[in-house]
Amino acid sequence: MATITDLCNQRKQYLLFNKPTIRYTPPNPYPDYTQEQLNMRRKVEILKYNKNSTQGPLLTKAQKLSQMLKRTSNLTRLVCPNDKNIPVLSTASGIPGPPIYLVEDDNVPLYKYAQNTDVYGEQVTDDDDEWKLNTISNQLILSAQDHTTFCNLIIRPIIKQPYTNFTLQTPILFRLQGINIPSSANESTITIAITPTNNTTSNSFLSTYNGNPIANNNCETKFLQNNTNNDNNSIELTLNLSPPADSSTYNYFCEAYVGLVEFSNILLNTSPGFVYDFKYNYIVDSTVTNDTINNDIKNNIQFQLYINLNDSYAIQPQQNCNITTDLTNLPEKKILFSGSG
Repeated sequence: MATITDLCNQRKQYLLFNKPTIRYTPPNPYPDYTQEQLNMRRKVEILKYNKNSTQGPLLTKAQKLSQMLKRTSNLTRLVCPNDKNIPVLSTASGIPGPPIYLVEDDNVPLYKYAQNTDVYGEQVTDDDDEWKLNTISNQLILSAQDHTTFCNLIIRPIIKQPYTNFTLQTPILFRLQGINIPSSANESTITIAITPTNNTTSNSFLSTYNGNPIANNNCETKFLQNNTNNDNNSIELTLNLSPPADSSTYNYFCEAYVGLVEFSNILLNTSPGFVYDFKYNYIVDSTVTNDTINNDIKNNIQFQLYINLNDSYAIQPQQNCNITTDLTNLPEKKILFSGSG
């Protein structure tokens, strides 16, 4: 049974990933414009139109034509586009109160002027997300460490089923480097491979609730490195060492996107408000073709794995080595997450 501390920790985690409600934030013209400028712009805009005039009935077309014919002296008068910049006294428009000059300034926005009014209550969309996956981009996972968190799963209140089976696919990157390698390692080949071993604590996927492991006995892990073969049991990277000619020892470095890791059959209790941590750890195997210096190379291998790789990660160029693994037919670098009842 969950304790008060467990419930408080879950509540705290859920609030960290809370989905905010829609908030209307209208444009604010301050402090770029003064109150007087905004009032003047709005007042002039209103006076430009007489469709809501309260000064009496509007003239008919016949009456307007009669006025034009009577005022023959004004027929040749032209309207200049810059006439709006000429100050006009408010008394000329029948505005009561002290006379002021009215000037139209198009650079001042129309603020608090009802125009194309939106009904915001009708624009709110339904929140139909049953869960939210928070991924930690470019998360480093070292094989020598315990399981490392790379995702958080937040169960939303609108969830429809008490148990859900999830599947997650996410891109990974291999980084391989060695220090003080003897130059006699010329053209040696190194192969780094990870083979998933399910249901173990040393090389597996792990989901936790409040730090406590959740039993996922049927959870499966596999790697997708080639679009023509999506059932690979392992994922690997092979490279040839190319030491410089003018050095007795050298360093090498390479990193590359190598494909996707897939975790499937993640069966979880999906009660509203639950927050799970997804963790991963692995065992890496390495082989070297040059037996005479096998130990010298193996003992200097430094391997790192990055999970949830995204496009913001800049892959560094290789140094003193050449990657021979075919990386031209890899699946799309994209995180995919789905669940079913």
